[in-house]
Amino acid sequence: MNLRSKALVGFLALSNRLGGPVVCDLFRRGRVKILMYHGIPTRKEFDGVANYYGYNVPLNEFEQHIRYLSNRCNVISLRDLLDGENLSNSKMNIVLTFDDGYENNFSNAFKLLQKYNFSALFASLKYEPAGVILPYLAVPLTLHGAITIYTAGIYIQKKTQYVLYFTIGAGILNLILNIILVPMIGLVGAAVATLISYLFLITLSNVLSAKFLTLHLNYQALTKYDLKVT
Repeated sequence: MNLRSKALVGFLALSNRLGGPVVCDLFRRGRVKILMYHGIPTRKEFDGVANYYGYNVPLNEFEQHIRYLSNRCNVISLRDLLDGENLSNSKMNIVLTFDDGYENNFSNAFKLLQKYNFSALFASLKYEPAGVILPYLAVPLTLHGAITIYTAGIYIQKKTQYVLYFTIGAGILNLILNIILVPMIGLVGAAVATLISYLFLITLSNVLSAKFLTLHLNYQALTKYDLKVT
């Protein structure tokens, strides 16, 4: 744990001892917060796992969280929030979620939630097949962030109407590709359609913008970024 992390932990510990969370909850009565947890291990540290403690809450600390929520807050389910039911006007409303589907979510957290009769939303293995589309979506996400760069020349020359035309064209292409590919290969087809549409958009934008402004980008670095994401 670096110096900055230690300082933050120390500040939060001091705030907790001085009643900071209680004061905050009093001023936020009737509001809703969604808390997201990762792992709930029985150990604080695992050899060779970087920042493990930073992303996971040890079981004994998690129980302190649950005990505090039981005494000070109104814990509701996500369905309650969506339906506007069982909300409190006198306490902070809390929705508990667990986003990684770790085994300790069930072996540790779930049993503790049962003890306090709390509802929570858990990630499920049924979402695991969606992982196959991530490589197809990583590139469009990168391209989406690069659109502003690739269209710099267009904006400088105040030819922004072309951005609208290209975006509409990419949207139409995406729709057509979805109609063709989704019946053939399902969810992957939608991801491929998104990838092709973004490539279409970025190519047209770059070709026109290059007439007004020449860019030199590090494509090798961008490729490494996408590989790390996937």
